[in-house]
Amino acid sequence: MGKETNSVVNILCSKESPQNHTISLLGILDSDEFEEAFLVMPKLQSLRAHPIEDIAQWKDFSMQLLESVAFMHSHCIAHMDLTPANILVDVELDDDFQEVSSRRYCLIDFQLSRFMPSMDAAVLNKWGMLDYLAPEVSDKVVYNSFKANVWAIGEIIKTEGMVD
Repeated sequence: MGKETNSVVNILCSKESPQNHTISLLGILDSDEFEEAFLVMPKLQSLRAHPIEDIAQWKDFSMQLLESVAFMHSHCIAHMDLTPANILVDVELDDDFQEVSSRRYCLIDFQLSRFMPSMDAAVLNKWGMLDYLAPEVSDKVVYNSFKANVWAIGEIIKTEGMVD
């Protein structure tokens, strides 16, 4: 984990807020053998293991995802790799959270996440999973990573909302 990723993770995990749907950080293990640090997080389930089953769950999923990204953006952090694979589900909730929702969705994988100097900051890179990259994402023309995050959220909400 790079220095910037470590800073992003520490900031996101230290913020107490009902809108913070980033995965909890239990600890960071540094190793003399490896250049990378290892994050210790709770064991949660993949979104694929617990698909959205009805419109109420889809609305809840959508709201939690929107809150999470708005929370990150309010701290000038762009995720840069929003995909269903980077969303985990906590189905074993404590009583306090179950009053609000039957599931808690958590964003993970902050390796590509970046602090931005402002909400208007432009970037030049083409990171992430192709199906969830906004049309303007490019390694040749600058774009706004926050707007690209919002586009990715729309794609995720659309594809995950397709219940049988």
